[in-house]
Amino acid sequence: MLSRFYAFITLLSRHWVSALGVVLTTAAFVTFLVLEALRLGGVLTNAYAGLITYLTLPTLFVFGLCLIPIGWWRIRKKIAASGGDLASGKFDDEDLKAGPLGSRVFRLVLILTVANVMFVGYGAARTLAFMDSPRFCGTACHVMDPEWTTYRLSPHADVACVKCHVGSSVDAQIDAKLNGPIS
Repeated sequence: MLSRFYAFITLLSRHWVSALGVVLTTAAFVTFLVLEALRLGGVLTNAYAGLITYLTLPTLFVFGLCLIPIGWWRIRKKIAASGGDLASGKFDDEDLKAGPLGSRVFRLVLILTVANVMFVGYGAARTLAFMDSPRFCGTACHVMDPEWTTYRLSPHADVACVKCHVGSSVDAQIDAKLNGPIS
């Protein structure tokens, strides 16, 4: 399985654009995992680290995923070969042979696609949760030290800012993310 994965990655990386996509995607994923583990372990508590973890890294991940098919298309166009022709040089016939659930290469692509969708979904959910946290509102987004200090010492400290300043509907969330929260 690992040899097929390596062959698949080298196949995708034949053009510099798709190689850049593989590097960006892999680096963003690994860095996200490390930063998320540090956050869960209580080591990383800075709100600005959350901006990198939940906004920048998933964006780089998706951008890298978009570069991979562009590079794949460019290499296919450059050497005038089909995807099957390119794959036959990296995989043996048994890996490319169609079975009841598709070829082994197809199943590998399917597994990686599901993993990518799960990662992007988790990243999106964590991004929304992070952006709705009082720590984000008071330290990263608005940087309101006197207000942040007052909020933490007030009876409202157990109520998230977004409960009053954004609303609970999906429309209110979208409007707040695009236009800023209501006063």
